[in-house]
Amino acid sequence: MALSIRSKLTVAGVAPIVCLALVAFFVIVPMVRTEVHRIKEAQTRDMVDVALGVLRRSHRLEREGDLTTQEAQAQAIDTIRAMTFGPELQDYYWIQDHHPRIIMHPFRPDLEGTDVSQERDAEGQRLFIEMVETAQEDEGGYVEYHWQYYGQEDRIEPKLSYVAPFEPWGWIVGTGVYIHDIEQIMADTRGAIGFWIVTIALVTSGMMALYAWELSRPTQRVTHVLTGIASDDLSREVTEYDRARTDELGEQARALYRMRERLGELLHQKELLLKESHHRVKNNMQLIRSILHLQADEHESPCKEVLEEAGTRAKAMMVLYDRLYRSEHPSEMSLREFLPPLLQEVREIFRATVELHIDLDVEDLVVPPKLPSPLGIILTELITNSVKHGFTHRGHGWIRVSAAELSATSQNVRTASLVYEDGDGGTAGALASSLAAPEDETPPTFGLRLIRELAAQIEATLEADEESGRVTLRFPL
Repeated sequence: MALSIRSKLTVAGVAPIVCLALVAFFVIVPMVRTEVHRIKEAQTRDMVDVALGVLRRSHRLEREGDLTTQEAQAQAIDTIRAMTFGPELQDYYWIQDHHPRIIMHPFRPDLEGTDVSQERDAEGQRLFIEMVETAQEDEGGYVEYHWQYYGQEDRIEPKLSYVAPFEPWGWIVGTGVYIHDIEQIMADTRGAIGFWIVTIALVTSGMMALYAWELSRPTQRVTHVLTGIASDDLSREVTEYDRARTDELGEQARALYRMRERLGELLHQKELLLKESHHRVKNNMQLIRSILHLQADEHESPCKEVLEEAGTRAKAMMVLYDRLYRSEHPSEMSLREFLPPLLQEVREIFRATVELHIDLDVEDLVVPPKLPSPLGIILTELITNSVKHGFTHRGHGWIRVSAAELSATSQNVRTASLVYEDGDGGTAGALASSLAAPEDETPPTFGLRLIRELAAQIEATLEADEESGRVTLRFPL
């Protein structure tokens, strides 16, 4: 599918935004999630180190004799119990031993002193046993499990905790962060990235659409002018707005304007030359026709008839070039302008011998200049044949001539037809016999041979119906 310039520019502007969005959501966001997870892990480890520092201080006081073991442990427990943090101070530390029993839990005092070795989370994981194993094996580490989400007893969420042992007292201290909080951070991150990507996409798309419109409109106008020039229509002008532009499109428009002006001058000169040529040819034809008539007056039949027929053909050519000379567009000709004066001249030629009635029905069919001359000579030959072989013996005759454009062919070629009827003039019968004869057989008269050759010259097809006296000529435009 062919895309317009506007569509291509829009795609060019949107495609990088789409690529950026894909990279952001499938590469950057996972990287950010990993980094946030790492940061949270580091934070929980550092916070456990803070709690271990409290335990070490109390243990030092015990060693120095300032406090008994029981007093030192109680002091450490009270200090760590008060060390809540996070939103609304709902994040906390807990202390357990290796049995495991809960030594201190600020929000679950009911668990303190309780054996939690059989305690399982919502997934069946023995979380406190795993904490003991992690603390013993790695001198501290991370444990993932499911736990009540803050004070909401009916809500269980995944949690990541860091636990570390304090060997002097056989304790394990830990704290954690809910995975939901990490996911909430990532959701906010995705939302922010999505918001800025959409904002950038809208701004970029709007700018690209504006630029596309700014570029496509002058291009369409220039194309409109070029299409007119290609079809010999110089009436379409390059706008002053396009010519005044200071970019490449303006240079293109100014160059096209100069080309159009130059083509107009050349076309005008061509039309003047054509008119002069047509005028000279018409005068020459008039001279030839006059000479033929003078020669005909000096001879008897059949030589006289031959000269008069030649004069008739010269008259058809003279009418054609007279019409072309008078036409505003000598590169084309309307059959409605050309055929009536031609048939009138032919009728005047035979007025002395035959009274001709010509019924003319011609559409305003514009044809290239190569067609009127063959068509005019063919019509002249058909009428001459009808007069000589059908109308002369009774002194009058009726002729009908029609011309119309036909429907386009399957190859989208325009065609037209010229229909000639002479009643019982005999022309259709003679032409039908000539057409039925082999191509290498010479027609009986020069006129019929001329009709066939001119029809072939303009790539026309001839049909003759002897019964109705109709001759049909179909030709491409």
